[in-house]
Amino acid sequence: MLLAGAWVVWKEFFWVLYRQKLTGGMRKPKNMGHPLDLTFPYKPETVNIYLRFFDLLLGTLLEVVNLSREQSGSQKKPNQIIKESFAIFVKLYQTSSRVYTPWPSTTSRPQPKNFKLLWIYLVDPHTNCLPSLHILVSAFSCALAQHCPAWGIESTKQRDLQSQIWNEATAIGASVLWVKQHSLNCLPAALYVLEKIYPIWLPAYSERYLEAVQIWLTSEGSPNWNFASTDSGYIDAIHLQKNSFEHPGVPGITQEQVANFLSTSISLLQKFRLNPHLDPALACIDFIENYS
Repeated sequence: MLLAGAWVVWKEFFWVLYRQKLTGGMRKPKNMGHPLDLTFPYKPETVNIYLRFFDLLLGTLLEVVNLSREQSGSQKKPNQIIKESFAIFVKLYQTSSRVYTPWPSTTSRPQPKNFKLLWIYLVDPHTNCLPSLHILVSAFSCALAQHCPAWGIESTKQRDLQSQIWNEATAIGASVLWVKQHSLNCLPAALYVLEKIYPIWLPAYSERYLEAVQIWLTSEGSPNWNFASTDSGYIDAIHLQKNSFEHPGVPGITQEQVANFLSTSISLLQKFRLNPHLDPALACIDFIENYS
């Protein structure tokens, strides 16, 4: 399954990237930058969070599978959960690829400030920005944890897992803006794609996700703990999210600007939902074509 997943990532993401780089593709990449992007500080130290999106997905799936083994009343066998989850994963990548191929998209990136960002710049020509697969994969991890009751998996551990995954996934959502790999525009696009492909992810969850990203953006400092180490890391994350508005916030960002992030993001999300295309890839292409 891991090899099959790696092949999907190569075929639907990296091959599209490198083909665009080598051949020039069907058209020049369109810059999807949003004016509000400039209000978020460049935090290269959060690249470690940004790079954790696959760790989060694999860890979530393993936890869900272990919970299904522990719970005798589970309606799904572990191999069924893995197959269903992998099918959605493939569809998310295929749908994104159907946007990237005809309409490559990019954003403006600053100079890399550490080795990991330099490595990202070297392997990623940065033409597959909208929808953001970092947002898709991290939100999909939340959706898998959310799906547990439908699979007959309900316990205190399952509810704790939901909180844990939510905190890390939304921190990853903020990190894509902090490391300047994506624009504000890329977040609603990805959440809309997930809504359409995986109905377990309700529209209300997309708005909650954006609200949580807003909280991270106003938090003092950066969430730089090791999420996978101990439960205390998750408790700290939950504490920071609940109390972040007691902090003075990040210098240079006003509460008004961050409120603009949330209202603008939700407004864009509604715009995607009102698109006449039932196919989320076509809705994203429409957005890119008409963006100025």
